[in-house]
Amino acid sequence: MKLKNVTALFVLLMSTSFFAKAQSSSDLILTGSNSWIFHTPDDGRSFLHIAPFINGDWDWNLISFTNTGILTTIGLHTKDLVVNGNIRAKEIKVEVGGTWPDYVFKPEYRLPSLSETEQFIKKNGHLPEIPKASEIEANGLSLGEMNTLMMRKIEELTLHLIEKNNEIKILHSEVRDLKSDVMDLKKQRK
Repeated sequence: MKLKNVTALFVLLMSTSFFAKAQSSSDLILTGSNSWIFHTPDDGRSFLHIAPFINGDWDWNLISFTNTGILTTIGLHTKDLVVNGNIRAKEIKVEVGGTWPDYVFKPEYRLPSLSETEQFIKKNGHLPEIPKASEIEANGLSLGEMNTLMMRKIEELTLHLIEKNNEIKILHSEVRDLKSDVMDLKKQRK
């Protein structure tokens, strides 16, 4: 969709209680209790700048739509997208850098024992390689990195469950053999 069409669509979605006027061929100004300007540069760039009127001037550092996404400026830092609220989507695709943890299933992978994990948790209060709550609260989390870490933990847990299931099968077999031995002893006593 071309940016001028995006502007028109955005304006249609806005409340009808405003008065709009064109400042130039590529500007749209919404006036009322909250004034906003929608500006597309005439220099061929594919941008749509949206700015509120604050303290007698347009705040151009708020948000821009580009052909690569949405840019916002917070303080001196430009981010691709900043949301201070909820996001609702049908799907979000996160590009994961690095290696997806299927290496956990390779024979050379050293699976930490449950005893090692238990000791780490007792000492540190969180899972190995997973950030502490205070770190997440202070710095947020990277969805790609966290999903990779969680998948590794899920795969490690799966391996532990398989191991425990095999141990249970052996124990069941031993119990069955012991029951049989007990029955044989009871028969011999009679």
